[in-house]
Amino acid sequence: MELDELKSTWQRLDRRVDELTRMHRSMLTHTLTRKARWRLVPVLIGSVLNIIAGAIFAVACGAFWSAHLDKPAVVVAGITLHLASIGLILIGAVRVALVLRVNYTQPVLEIQKSLAALQAWEARSFHAVWLASWVIIPAALTAAVMGLAGIDLWQVAPAWIVANFAVCLVGGLAPLLLHRWAHRRGGKLAAWFDAFLMNRSVARAKEALDELDEFARP
Repeated sequence: MELDELKSTWQRLDRRVDELTRMHRSMLTHTLTRKARWRLVPVLIGSVLNIIAGAIFAVACGAFWSAHLDKPAVVVAGITLHLASIGLILIGAVRVALVLRVNYTQPVLEIQKSLAALQAWEARSFHAVWLASWVIIPAALTAAVMGLAGIDLWQVAPAWIVANFAVCLVGGLAPLLLHRWAHRRGGKLAAWFDAFLMNRSVARAKEALDELDEFARP
């Protein structure tokens, strides 16, 4: 009889330990997933600001080039800036969609996949913004000179614009080609590029999930 009571007591204790373990796991999961969610807030805010800034510039650039339809070079410059503004809107919109797509009720592996997709988009969009920021320099100068001084820079110094565009194109493409070359070879340079392109907010959200994943391992 005493042995049966002892077994029963141990069984109750085992059930109680299991219940406490499940409660602790649930609380930890809730805490860490909430931490990961909040660490993506800066990405969401930055994306909304991207969309707003892109919309403002798109309206301004559209009004600018449509007011100078008699000057083809100025129209090309204005449309280039207009397209770059639309690009900002698209980058921000996709980023918002990727952040909102992260489902924190899913298993850790699925959340990590969503974060990986977000980080991949961050890297691709950085490349796009980097290249665009160099290429649009001649267009921005042409638009600025026309807006401030009323001078068609293409008529005054076409060779300067062409040379400026060529230099900016090289400046924009060189790091991207170096990044691709480094990834093909691997090593420290590729690791440095990956670290440089890593969004800090996404990395911190991933750290919280790594803690949860480590806890969940047997």
